[in-house]
Amino acid sequence: PALMAGFLFYGNSLEYLSANKIPVSLTIVLSVLVVLGAIPLINFLAELNMNLSLPEKLSGLEERIRETEAESEELMNLFLSDTTITRFLINLLMIAVIPAIGEEFFFRGIMQRIFIEWFRNQHAGIIISAILFSFMHFQFLGFIPRILLGILFGYMLVWTGSIWVPVVA
Repeated sequence: PALMAGFLFYGNSLEYLSANKIPVSLTIVLSVLVVLGAIPLINFLAELNMNLSLPEKLSGLEERIRETEAESEELMNLFLSDTTITRFLINLLMIAVIPAIGEEFFFRGIMQRIFIEWFRNQHAGIIISAILFSFMHFQFLGFIPRILLGILFGYMLVWTGSIWVPVVA
């Protein structure tokens, strides 16, 4: 979808999505180190997020959110239960590689760019697309740390000019 949108909006999908710019190796290494360095903060925010409680009036919604999270965790454990090398590589492709490319192309390459153009403000575009990125995962117990990751990935794209940096990160 992102490639099609890039073509329709601009005529050249790779250029529109900043996928035609291959970053230097040092940039990739630094982006991975930044994400690894952010893990303690992400974990802290995840813990805070999971301990948030909705008002009593919304207890049914909170219960449903927690049930959905448990179902998602169960599904992920099922994916990861087969420990053969072949299954690991298939799972890595299905759980990490394809979503990384698809999500970054859509949220950073398309949505972030649209919001930056609409608001004429990079920060607003990055933050709004990060919020949408987190919301669209429909895993609300990880909502806050996912926003942080979305913001981090958004700035990586802006600073490097290459969508491949947040994809790898």
